[in-house]
Amino acid sequence: MTDAAQAIPAVTPTLPPDPAGATQAPSDQSPLDILDQILKDAQNKAATTTDQKLADDERLVQEEQERQRQLDAQKVQEELQQIEAMKSSPQYQAMMQQKQEVEHQKEEHQKQMTGMEILQLEHTKA
Repeated sequence: MTDAAQAIPAVTPTLPPDPAGATQAPSDQSPLDILDQILKDAQNKAATTTDQKLADDERLVQEEQERQRQLDAQKVQEELQQIEAMKSSPQYQAMMQQKQEVEHQKEEHQKQMTGMEILQLEHTKA
């Protein structure tokens, strides 16, 4: 074998055939423009996803607030029913009667004390 025969032949890269059967047309965009477009597309998709997530979060918050309002209204109704039930209890009735009696006694005492002021010369009522 000769030295030339032993030399490794230069390999020229060959591209696989295009599946569509067409050859690659030279693009009018540079690789940086293509990458920039891909980045913009990804950012738009992320912004759309973020907007959708924010809308979903806002909807969930509103649903939770509405559910909480309903629970609060239900609790208020239950408490009002308990208060009404307490008003009909014998203990509450007795307490209210005692309060009325105390007020009545105060009024009677005021009536009895009318005209009982002691007047002193050059002094005000005592």
